[in-house]
Amino acid sequence: MSWSTRRLGSLLVLVALVLAGLGAMAPRADAHANLVRSDPGSDAVLPNAPRQVQLWFSEDPDSAFTEIRVLDSAGQRVDQGGTKAVPGDRLAVVTAVHELAPGSYTVAWKALSAVDGHVTRGAFAFTVGLDQASAGIVLPADEGYSATFPLSVLVRWLNYLGLAGLGAFFLFVPFVLLPALRATPAVAISESDSVGQARRLALASWVVAIVATLLLAVYQANEASGAGLFAAGPLVTLLTGTRFGTLWWTRLALLLVLGALVWQWPRLRTVRENWPHALGFALLASVLATQALGSHSAGAPTATWVAIALDWLHLVGVVAWIGGIVHLLVQLPILARAGSRADSAKVLAATVSRFSRLATISVAVLAATGIYQTWLLVGSLDALLGTDYGWTLLLKLALVAPLVALGGVNQFGWAPRLTRLATTAAKTAAAAGAGLERRFTFTVGAEVGLAVLLLGVVGGLTSIEPARDAILSQGIRRTVTAADLRADVRVQPGIAGLNVFQVRVTENGRPAANVER
Repeated sequence: MSWSTRRLGSLLVLVALVLAGLGAMAPRADAHANLVRSDPGSDAVLPNAPRQVQLWFSEDPDSAFTEIRVLDSAGQRVDQGGTKAVPGDRLAVVTAVHELAPGSYTVAWKALSAVDGHVTRGAFAFTVGLDQASAGIVLPADEGYSATFPLSVLVRWLNYLGLAGLGAFFLFVPFVLLPALRATPAVAISESDSVGQARRLALASWVVAIVATLLLAVYQANEASGAGLFAAGPLVTLLTGTRFGTLWWTRLALLLVLGALVWQWPRLRTVRENWPHALGFALLASVLATQALGSHSAGAPTATWVAIALDWLHLVGVVAWIGGIVHLLVQLPILARAGSRADSAKVLAATVSRFSRLATISVAVLAATGIYQTWLLVGSLDALLGTDYGWTLLLKLALVAPLVALGGVNQFGWAPRLTRLATTAAKTAAAAGAGLERRFTFTVGAEVGLAVLLLGVVGGLTSIEPARDAILSQGIRRTVTAADLRADVRVQPGIAGLNVFQVRVTENGRPAANVER
């Protein structure tokens, strides 16, 4: 397909305008909604009981789904309920407590980030009364591992599968399939058959993307509220009163328009051939922008716009490469029926050649943006090897390597052979072509299988707290004992720069006397 400079310029302007509109939703962020400080502080020993507990986070918590619970040593709640935002301080929330007797208390908190929609949890203890021994942290029964984590991975996996198959339609058809068919006019393949096959895959992928979008709202409401999966109240609040809801409705509307565009594709292309491709790509770019605006990158502490833009480019690369592989696989049965073996080899060679260019550009974009995201979200070898996010990222890279290798086999192995086969005599082509096409189909099928697994791992990766945040939240903890004395030292965040040092000295489990700074 021939794209003039004017058409390409118009497409870029349209995409820029849509992204600029969505950009109004871009947050000012610092990191995930991790606890920065509290009053009372962690492990504090207070001579008098506090009247409230106030927490400060690293980014805006959504007060509708942020909760502070204060429990006594028996696990009974002693707060008055109703966590509230603090007027004039967007990073703080507070809850009032009943009159506290001397003893140990646990603060269990849960926060929904208003930036990236992820939920963080934590707990710490404080003691009322200088002569009271700490009983440690007492967690409520529902704290700990989220049972909905597998659902999060499943939903995000379906989301990536749907977007890849749907989005690649607007790249594979105009830049790979149609140019390959028109470069081999002597080969008897109907454009309508090939494009129709791609359209059916796009429609099936659209259904998957819609299902994933609906499930994402259900999951998010459950994760943020702790209510049942299909509790209506939290779902309505989430979709009508949060930034997540704004992005979700925008995404759903864009997907519905995309579905209508693909459904009406044959009729629209008879009016004007090029504009449906341009409109489709602009809508796809906007859908991916809603995802980037709610991603880990949206919580970048600096240059947030750069992080979001590169995350968006990364998503475009995923759609073009992974989705393109799937579209290539479903086209192979049609392309293999192109008359003689030589004709089939000719159109296959043209298709693979053009897809290889698209894939090469996509992999280059993925590599460049992936390096930046690794620096942004991991940042150190300790974070890479010491967190779940880091190990999941290594698993992702372990799947990317053979996927790239198989792409290289197709580009530098099978494609040249298909080109040579297209120029050989009919008898020779018939003898060699069948085996070559089978091997090529097997290789592409293996690519698709690896790609599906890879997207599942990516679904897990986007469900986990980034390594940089996870490692910082751990800080440095050390314990030193001597006779009956015990010193617990905690350094937050435990890196070069400003740190908070907490030292708690106890004697036989009680605060030690005569301790000087």
